[in-house]
Amino acid sequence: MKIMLITAGSRGDVEPFAAFARGAQAAGHKVRLALPDNSGVDLSGLDAISLGADFSAMIADQGVSPLTAMRSFRSTVKPVMRAVIVNSARATREFAPDVLMYHPKIVSAPLVADHLGIPHIVVEAVPVTTPTRAFAAPGTTTASLGGAVNKLTYQAMGAAAGMFREELSEAAALLGVSATSASAPAATMVTVSPHLLARPDDWPESVHLTGPWTAPATERALDTALAEFIAEPFV
Repeated sequence: MKIMLITAGSRGDVEPFAAFARGAQAAGHKVRLALPDNSGVDLSGLDAISLGADFSAMIADQGVSPLTAMRSFRSTVKPVMRAVIVNSARATREFAPDVLMYHPKIVSAPLVADHLGIPHIVVEAVPVTTPTRAFAAPGTTTASLGGAVNKLTYQAMGAAAGMFREELSEAAALLGVSATSASAPAATMVTVSPHLLARPDDWPESVHLTGPWTAPATERALDTALAEFIAEPFV
């Protein structure tokens, strides 16, 4: 099977996809990973291509404050997201995979999957796209607002995608499809440990709590400072 993986963000958004790519390759699948530049993740042995976007540089320049992001939206955020949205569509079309798996930031993924006639699967390191009454959408509030209100907070993700209508239209024009219609994902993979998150009862059956996607321990070298910290006895 040919699998296209696309992610966007910083190192924490890239490492799970790289781990999955290694596992899928070891199982005999042909895998291509499209990702941002300078993620700091080991990509050796992987078929990895650049999306032409650097989230690490953007974060280093302006931090992670939503207020700062809004202030620099047109000058910084939109160019980065344009590269992600348009280049991911182009890369997927060129690879012609059997299935597309992608980070929620890849808002053009459903368009290109429909264009190719293949299933698409959204991968959430943080459960931000699947509404539930159990808790509010991560990033909106740290408090539970009550079942019905919790569920409403997930509309924020749709509103965020609406901020990139021009970029989505450019991707759609590249593919020769409409930017206004796209199919729902065939499945959602939430890469969170069940020890940290109990699966909400109102999630659809198509949503799978998979546990974290990590490389085997033998392939992961500990940072020197972390290794020293672990070796120190607790006082």
